[in-house]
Amino acid sequence: INFFMPGNSLYIISPYNYAVVTDRNVHFKVQSQNIFASSESFIFEVDTSPSFNPSSAFFRSSGVITSVGSLARWALQLPDKDSLVFHWRVRLNLPVNEGGSWQMASFTYMKNGKEGWVQSDYYQQLSIEGNEVFMDTVNRKWEFVPIDETIEAYTARWRHGNLGIKTSTSQFLNPLVGNCMFGGLLAIVFDKRSLSNELAHKYPLNCSWLINFNISVAPAGIYYYTFNTATVEGQDEFARFIDTIQEGDYVALISRYDAKPSVWDEKVYKAIEKLGSAQIRSFTNDSMAFSLVGKKGGSTGDAQEQITYNPTPSPVDTFIATAKYVAKGSWYQGSLTSKYIGPAKSWGNVYCSFAPVGHQEKDSILIDFFVRTKAGTDSLVFTVNALDSADISFIDAVEYPYVKLKANVYDKLVRTPPELKYWMVTYEPLPEGYVNTSWQLQAPKINIQEGEDILLKYSFENISTQPFDSIDVKYSVVNQNRQTIKSEIKRIAGLPKGDTAVVNYSLNSLGLSGLNSMVVSVNYDLAQPEYTLNNNSISFPIQVKNDKTNPLVDVLFDGIRIMNGDIVSPTPQITIVAKDDNQYLKIKDTTSIIILYQPPKSLMPEVLSFSSPNVIFIPASVNSTEAKVIFRPDRLADGLHELQVYVRDASGNPSGSKPYSIKFNVINESSITHFVPYPNPFTTSMKFVFTLTGSDVPDNIRIKIMTLTGKIVREISSAELGPLRIGNNISQFAWDGTDQFGDRLANGVYLYQVQVRYKGQEVKHRASTLDSYFVKDTGKIYLMR
Repeated sequence: INFFMPGNSLYIISPYNYAVVTDRNVHFKVQSQNIFASSESFIFEVDTSPSFNPSSAFFRSSGVITSVGSLARWALQLPDKDSLVFHWRVRLNLPVNEGGSWQMASFTYMKNGKEGWVQSDYYQQLSIEGNEVFMDTVNRKWEFVPIDETIEAYTARWRHGNLGIKTSTSQFLNPLVGNCMFGGLLAIVFDKRSLSNELAHKYPLNCSWLINFNISVAPAGIYYYTFNTATVEGQDEFARFIDTIQEGDYVALISRYDAKPSVWDEKVYKAIEKLGSAQIRSFTNDSMAFSLVGKKGGSTGDAQEQITYNPTPSPVDTFIATAKYVAKGSWYQGSLTSKYIGPAKSWGNVYCSFAPVGHQEKDSILIDFFVRTKAGTDSLVFTVNALDSADISFIDAVEYPYVKLKANVYDKLVRTPPELKYWMVTYEPLPEGYVNTSWQLQAPKINIQEGEDILLKYSFENISTQPFDSIDVKYSVVNQNRQTIKSEIKRIAGLPKGDTAVVNYSLNSLGLSGLNSMVVSVNYDLAQPEYTLNNNSISFPIQVKNDKTNPLVDVLFDGIRIMNGDIVSPTPQITIVAKDDNQYLKIKDTTSIIILYQPPKSLMPEVLSFSSPNVIFIPASVNSTEAKVIFRPDRLADGLHELQVYVRDASGNPSGSKPYSIKFNVINESSITHFVPYPNPFTTSMKFVFTLTGSDVPDNIRIKIMTLTGKIVREISSAELGPLRIGNNISQFAWDGTDQFGDRLANGVYLYQVQVRYKGQEVKHRASTLDSYFVKDTGKIYLMR
């Protein structure tokens, strides 16, 4: 189920990471993930370095700050130093294993600047994504990624077919060398950065054959040097050649046929030792072959080298002198890509500044500017060279709230990427608000009756420097299967910066029985752009008790509940009462009640229509759980009638497994039975029981109570007797055995007579089974105290 589970961490609200802050008076805001927290303890720290050294001149600490609710605030005045980067961190005042780990961010104070995003110092640039470049964390600068190449040298003393100098990815690099020399040393130089031999070494090409025949060295890829070391001039030239090679460049060197080491001067050995050779002084015999791959300025023994010996007079090479060396260089192009920047309310400008390294004229910087589409992909907007600034206000921030920068850097000569001084995007930030559970919160009741309103009160506070337009709020009820079973959208009016909206909400729980959660999501669909939605939702558990109680049905005839088969008036007012004990789910609709009426001699009942003028529906009211139907039929015929009532309450519960049924008799002729005393005998009091038929109630009734001698001791009038009705009656009047003056009569038998008239006419007597107890319309009463 979707209950809110409070976390034990925090969110940074402001200043957000890489923010541009234009006011020295900074208000730091963070929020506990436990949005329902009544208070939390936080610690803030600020420094110009993420080391947060307390001895630093700029280090500041808040000490322990206790929040009211989940949001903590700390105000600090910054030093008045423009374009200074500050790093700040905050944590809950808890052990790390309980959620007290630091959360970090940085911002730049720019006096008279504009709000936005900027990265400049080394620590901020660590978040930049490098492609074919990386941050050298020792020297704190960007470098192209390293590359490597295996340089191979093969030679022999007597034969040289398919031997020479090559790389693992090339053919032999010394074609036609036989036209340049017969015996001596052959050398090829590889650039220490590119590992390429395609760039002509500054030492003049010394192959006269290539020069005389005007062979283009670039297309042919011929950049080798030959030296006849059998002569003093050749040895001197070789030594000068080695001296012209830059430190760190790689050199592949092989002997060809007879290099005459037996006549070498010391300078030749020293020159080769500058390449890291440790074996060259063993190369002394003219029947030896020598191969080496090393690095100018390398330490002794760093070079890969081999000497082979194939003595005369049998000029057959048994051994090949082989050297293989893995050279390390650098790539020459790559890119730096920022994280997504935003979200923004509107865009301003983009600025970039790079400091060239090495040969400025050889550096190349192209800046790609991307927006993020709603599909989550990057779309290129423009590309510019060596960007200083560009206007991006034309970009629709509603459609594209996030942008990204990509710097494509190129340096094929020095192979050192230009240094990023800063890149910045100015924009108007989005507003930010949160559900403030520490003020005006009234959570709904956990246990409610189905049909009862879910009542909620909460506040939403704008904690940013930007105003909100009107905000949509989604209210959802989610069941135990994580299914939304009810939801609706309401709107909060716009909120100025720093303002708070107090919201009252109610939702009826009909159809929501069971264990659910009530989820409130402010600005749920980001229709009003906002910085983050992390703090916009709250939820509450709600147990809705299902209404399973059957409604009750009662039927009254002229306000009286009758027995089955009782006599009623031919023109009765029949009141059907449907009562439900759920005060929240009341019967308010005629569809909840079905009434069937079957008159005498009818084979099938008829359904009473609520559109009939004889039928009135009165729904349950605010103060009553009873719904009523008043049925005033036209004059009914004599005989046995039947009424059946079906009722279902608002929850669908029936009034019973069978309909409520009542039968009643109608006699149109006016008549009345004898008045029968009850109880009889009596001790304290008695009433009169009788049955009245017809449609008119007698207007004159007089009862005389007499002694056995005929003396009248008590007379009872219509007014004393109380109201009468058609059907069975029990008088309201109760005789207590006293005379007309209130004096108690003696025990014994008393006689009584009843006179009944309507409009001066005597009402006809109706025979009953009790008539045998009367003599000449005179009955007996037994008083026994």
